[in-house]
Amino acid sequence: MNNLHADNMQTISLNQILSPSCVNLFSNKCTIDEILQNAVKTLLDKNIVKSNYITSIQNILSTLGAYGEITSGVLLLHAESIDYCIRLGVQICIMKYPLHFKNGNPIHTIILLSTPDKISHLRILKDLSQI
Repeated sequence: MNNLHADNMQTISLNQILSPSCVNLFSNKCTIDEILQNAVKTLLDKNIVKSNYITSIQNILSTLGAYGEITSGVLLLHAESIDYCIRLGVQICIMKYPLHFKNGNPIHTIILLSTPDKISHLRILKDLSQI
């Protein structure tokens, strides 16, 4: 199976999908819902995710909290299923005023990830781990 997808993993990288429009800066205090609405709107406008993507993210946060903290203050969020994603995309939200979740570190950066398949998901996670 690895050989079947090797070309796909080499062609799509985080570097190829990142652009200035992938970064959202929040200089005012915001709620998690305000941040998600803003970031997901960009993904929707670019036809990267389906409209129910945000509901999936909100469901995960309400049941599990900030479970996807990949390093201190950085939260990685993605939908419960690849069915909510149309194509590969990322939005990075950087907050001047961190968010506080129950039993967790203050979050100053949220990375929203859209991956329409598991191979892309793994490739982007690998790329993120190297940043």
